[in-house]
Amino acid sequence: MSAKRFILSLLGVAAMLCACSEKEASVSGTPIAQWGKSKYYDDFLWKKWKPDTLRQTIVFEFNDDAVNYMQKPLQLALYKKSQNGKMVRVKDTEMRLFVDGEPAANNVISVIPGKGEEETAVDVGIVFDPAAENKIHHWYFKPVDAGGLERINDLSSAEFRDADSSLMDIRVEKAKVANPLKTGTVLLVLILLAALALWLALLQFYFFPRFKVRSVVLTDPAPYQARKAVKGARMLVLTSRPKTQGVLSRWFTGRIVYDVNGLWTSDIVLIPRDNKSVRVDRAKGYLIDARRLMLNQDYTILNEATKTKTRITIK
Repeated sequence: MSAKRFILSLLGVAAMLCACSEKEASVSGTPIAQWGKSKYYDDFLWKKWKPDTLRQTIVFEFNDDAVNYMQKPLQLALYKKSQNGKMVRVKDTEMRLFVDGEPAANNVISVIPGKGEEETAVDVGIVFDPAAENKIHHWYFKPVDAGGLERINDLSSAEFRDADSSLMDIRVEKAKVANPLKTGTVLLVLILLAALALWLALLQFYFFPRFKVRSVVLTDPAPYQARKAVKGARMLVLTSRPKTQGVLSRWFTGRIVYDVNGLWTSDIVLIPRDNKSVRVDRAKGYLIDARRLMLNQDYTILNEATKTKTRITIK
């Protein structure tokens, strides 16, 4: 019976064979496979980081002897170069390997040829640990147990067991990005602040104009007399009921001035018009000489219910 020779041709990563490779040669003499990029972000409120599984398919081609008689699986693990240049295993605290969607025991990929199949495809996933460095990692697939293989690609048993050899070189990136919920929240806050600033600086004066006259003087019936400073306010209300303007209303719409006196049987509301006049906006139950009250002119307010008269002058 002739001796059996177990030979493997590692065809590589499917994505690597589709124009996703580096031009420079790797340790194994093949192009460097660009495995993928995982985006990491800090937790914010209910938006927690969920690690990406970076998947690629590695295709293996075993010779007939390996397909028919190989008893032990080929076992591969990921290595990296230490600061002194030696190959060391990538730690579990940096990443986890998955095979066909399941965690790989001890972070080792086990491959055994399928009976009667020319090629064996293995779906391999890499999941970064949150503690892994945010950078491009250059890692190497090396055999932990060759499974009796005598050659892999053009490497003899002694060569692929060499400490510095590699069957496949990959580059995989972990990049820190902003939490999308945090980004959206910050953007929303900035928009709201900009809208608030625009409202406070410009828009509120358009929708709620301010008095430009200095004051409104009210006299009669004796002994009633009042002088209300209204410049910069948005409204003057003559009323018999004590009223208080809310802080938010004052802040967002402007100040309201009140004159509280029992002679006002219903409310009279004055609002700004221009630099030299004000307008009577509401005066149900009263007769007033004009709706537009000009600067430095006297007008009479007649209470239809009580027949009392009050003189009003804009200053």
